[in-house]
Amino acid sequence: MQPILSAAYAIGRSGPRLAARFPSGRLALTAGSVDESVFRMNRSQTIVARNLATTAKEMSYFEKKKALKEERRKNFHEREERKERVKVRREGRPMNVMRNEFRSFFVAKEVNESRMDRVARREGKGWKVNVAVILERENVALPTREPWEVAYDELEKHLEQYKGRELPDIWKYGPSNDNFGGMDDDGDDDDESFGTSTKKKEARKTIQEIHEEFYPPDIFEETTEADLSGDIRTINRKQGSSLFLVVKDGDSDQWRLPVVDVQEDETLLAAGRRLMEEKVGPSVEYWCPSRAPWSVELTALPSEEERTKTGLYGTKTFFMKFVHWEGDLVKDSLAVKDFAWLDKDEITAHLREVGEENAAKFHHYML
Repeated sequence: MQPILSAAYAIGRSGPRLAARFPSGRLALTAGSVDESVFRMNRSQTIVARNLATTAKEMSYFEKKKALKEERRKNFHEREERKERVKVRREGRPMNVMRNEFRSFFVAKEVNESRMDRVARREGKGWKVNVAVILERENVALPTREPWEVAYDELEKHLEQYKGRELPDIWKYGPSNDNFGGMDDDGDDDDESFGTSTKKKEARKTIQEIHEEFYPPDIFEETTEADLSGDIRTINRKQGSSLFLVVKDGDSDQWRLPVVDVQEDETLLAAGRRLMEEKVGPSVEYWCPSRAPWSVELTALPSEEERTKTGLYGTKTFFMKFVHWEGDLVKDSLAVKDFAWLDKDEITAHLREVGEENAAKFHHYML
């Protein structure tokens, strides 16, 4: 058994002194004074004591330097070997691809908007402020679960049926009863006080039956009739992902988030609520998770003539996040030409179709 060191070295005129604690007790050693005839120790303890006394000697400067150099060389080789192992392990799976793509987009956007802001201040031009509302209908169905998750839920629901129920004595587990699991001496689990195994199985509810009691099939199921028919004007589609309200407003035939101009002395949140009242109508109830904007986008006017005529350099659009609570949209109550509930992938795909790659990337990262 290895000894446990309990003290450090004490270097003095009388030589190094080392205190070591063995399993059998505490023993004080002086370098060069270890002898089997003096100390009553077995052979293994004697060898350990001699090694400790040798280690207690102070290393010279050059020996320390050589030892440190060897340690650095060893650490360097270990790092290089690990790099090779990691490279082989990640072969075909490059690192930080998505992070580098986001950084390349975001840094370019930040530099461009900072430049536009400096030019606007230098020319003495202001910005038109708009508010765009992100009305999100969160997913109402869980994604498709793995088989082991379904089996675990089934087992948990089965065990919950017996909580608080007094089981027959034959089902109780203890030192005096080895028939754990409810088996009789003849090998079957029938019991008059509890019923036969067939009746017990009939009384149990599966997790699917319990879900059907609380969740109607058209709401709980991830695929609905709207998905099969291709109806994009209802919230009862794509139950497993988030949907966002987009509209066609004015002369544009492109799907956009609803936008409104901010009036004087009006906050961004108040402008967003006014947009919901004017363009969406009272049929939808919602809540706002924050007073702060979700994101902001700067857009410069296309020509210098328009900037001089309006006295504005461009538009600042603040995106306010609202979350759908209940209710569906009614087209007659909307102050827009058309509306749709699309997920993030559908919105970005539409923007790419019309040739707005930067807008597609912006909505992809924002939503």
